[in-house]
Amino acid sequence: VPAIDPPAPEALDLARVEVGKTEDDEPWYFSVVDGQNGLIAGAPGSGKGSAQMSILRGIAPGIAAGTVRAIGIDPKGGMELAPAAGLFHIFAHPIPTPDGTGLDFTPLVDALEHAVAVLLERAAALRLSGARKFTPSAEHPAYVVFVDEVAALTKYIGDPALIKRAN
Repeated sequence: VPAIDPPAPEALDLARVEVGKTEDDEPWYFSVVDGQNGLIAGAPGSGKGSAQMSILRGIAPGIAAGTVRAIGIDPKGGMELAPAAGLFHIFAHPIPTPDGTGLDFTPLVDALEHAVAVLLERAAALRLSGARKFTPSAEHPAYVVFVDEVAALTKYIGDPALIKRAN
């Protein structure tokens, strides 16, 4: 699907981020708010990466305005999400170990834990204020977390302590 003109930041609706077109040429929307989780699954080469990039492109006006922060967690060396690295508040990928014998996945788990810390802080603030709904702003932006290959992060990174932290 050719790129569409993004909405102005003030018109961005995170509950209806336009990410493409349906087979009927109608807009296809994806929600990235209110506790919504999305799973993009498919065989290699099926277009999962383009779906992720379309979501990033759709929220880019909010990123530019400072009302949205994206976190990219890419266990496969960073190669999947690297084309959009500049859009991420945090872009985490494995780094070589100091001795050069392997990869350190700690930055990925640190990024995930940062997202959880923000979530818990926001939940506490909402509870104390009596509010039930979070409204993103430049002071308190919405966070959207992209994890490419969840299984790689939660099962295959080789370090049981990091797997436990990720889970």
